[in-house]
Amino acid sequence: MKVFSMNKFFLIAILFSSCGVKQMTIKTSQNMPKNTAELKQNVIDRNNYFNYEWLNIYAKTNITTPNRKIDLNISIKSKKDSLIWISLRSNIGLEIAKCKLTQDSIFVIDRLNKNYFKKPMSYIYKKYGIELNFKQIQQIILTEVKTPDDESFELKHEENIYNLISENRHYVITKNYSLKKAKILYDKILVNITLSDYDEITGAPHKQHVEVSGVEEFFFVTKYNKIQFDKPQKFSFNIPKNYEEIP
Repeated sequence: MKVFSMNKFFLIAILFSSCGVKQMTIKTSQNMPKNTAELKQNVIDRNNYFNYEWLNIYAKTNITTPNRKIDLNISIKSKKDSLIWISLRSNIGLEIAKCKLTQDSIFVIDRLNKNYFKKPMSYIYKKYGIELNFKQIQQIILTEVKTPDDESFELKHEENIYNLISENRHYVITKNYSLKKAKILYDKILVNITLSDYDEITGAPHKQHVEVSGVEEFFFVTKYNKIQFDKPQKFSFNIPKNYEEIP
């Protein structure tokens, strides 16, 4: 039985890159930040945990599709602006897949099928028609995610939340400027994201719930068991000699 496709794993990452707060065009009203720069700075101040050199995350993910349910343990190690290393393991500790991302390349080892591939970062664009670079993937991991520069947003303020709304996106941001919910429509694919259980010290989210519908329906819940900053990490990425390279 093959594991949940790595292509789907990257697809979720690609869609995730569309949800967040960046410099944007909005319609302002009373009782809100005075301009987009002020709103952006408020979010940056809230997300102070992005100032790091090393990152280490342990998480559990439950993936549900119409045909199966998969439980995975995820280990993510990162040296900021240099390298991202991800390992996926079963509940009994068997490594299923491993991937490494650099500024210009993607490497994936598939343990179950005993093969691997190495592609330029432009592979994501060729595969899905979406431009995604290393920095954006780095931001995705801690939900420091972005909105398109050319999309106009309306900002609506309610008692305890801000709503950022465009034709294809709707983001819910709490009063203290943490992302709570996002709804993104990309082509025929609809992604609903809910973030919760923010750490009081770092401000990083511990739990993500993602539902995807459209071309193929599935959803997953990710819970961060441990988020560790600025502890130097070792990165092992040895490809066995008997593994076949996928062209």
